[in-house]
Amino acid sequence: MPKCSIHLHDCTSSRIHSHGYDPESKTLALRFNNKGTPGPTYQYANVTTEMYEGLMNAESIGKWFGANLQGKTEAHPFTKMDPEEQAEEQQP
Repeated sequence: MPKCSIHLHDCTSSRIHSHGYDPESKTLALRFNNKGTPGPTYQYANVTTEMYEGLMNAESIGKWFGANLQGKTEAHPFTKMDPEEQAEEQQP
C-alpha cells in the first residue's frame, strides 16, 4: 500500500478525522473516524481546487463527502493508504 504524503489537517466532524489536498495532482486525502479514534486514510483522485474549497466551506464535511465523493468511484477513484504510516502519525 502507498504512503500518504499529503499533510492532513484535523477537522470537527463525526465522520472525517482530518483532510488534506494536493492541488498539483488534484488529490484529496481524507482520514475517517473509526469509533472515536482516527481510522483509515483514503486518497481520492480528480478532485478540483473548487471541490476542495467546497469541502472547506461545507457546513458538514461528512455530508459534503457523501454528496460529492462517496459512490463516485469512476470520476474519483480512491486508494487506501498504508496503515503503518498512520500508526506512526498518532504517536507523540
